[in-house]
Amino acid sequence: MHQTSFYRCFGSVEELAQAGGDYNVWISLTPTCQGQARGFLKSTTSFPVKHMHASFSYYVGQVWRQDRAVAAVRTKYLAQDVRNLEQRLGGNPDDLGEFQKEAKSKNFTINGGLSPKGKRSVCCWIVEEISVFEKIVMLSENFDHNEKVSYIRNSRQDCGINLSTKDHDDSDIMAFSWKKWYQDTCPSYVPLKPWFERLF
Repeated sequence: MHQTSFYRCFGSVEELAQAGGDYNVWISLTPTCQGQARGFLKSTTSFPVKHMHASFSYYVGQVWRQDRAVAAVRTKYLAQDVRNLEQRLGGNPDDLGEFQKEAKSKNFTINGGLSPKGKRSVCCWIVEEISVFEKIVMLSENFDHNEKVSYIRNSRQDCGINLSTKDHDDSDIMAFSWKKWYQDTCPSYVPLKPWFERLF
């Protein structure tokens, strides 16, 4: 039922992303379609699946402890990261068995299908989640500094943000403000979640 009502409003995820970033298209949507878009892009409902509603901020809120180390497992490198983490925690990576086989056999497409304008629009809607993602990356003890900077650069480039091209210069990473980017870039009808201000 949810899927059917979504496709009554939008022919594709790209169409949804474009609508989220174009005021004239946005105001032409029915209240129902605006609600669908808000629910999908802002995770205000469990549509289309609960996992999208339970986002980075949800999981961090459930498990975060100030006095504990942080490690991240990347979907794209699932088998490798779980193996490394198992070893780091004192386990035997060879005991992962079937999980390792299954994880190695999967292929993951990252950011497939969205245009640059569509990606930028989605970034406006999920700016809070990007901030949480970056905090997780920077705190993850299983990534070295260059990996951390690379992930953050790639994430920001997807959002259409121009970064320094100088080798070994990550001053632009540290000086960047998502709040300022949001204020300068995003449409006023894209709301921020109340807890976003507490990140700064």
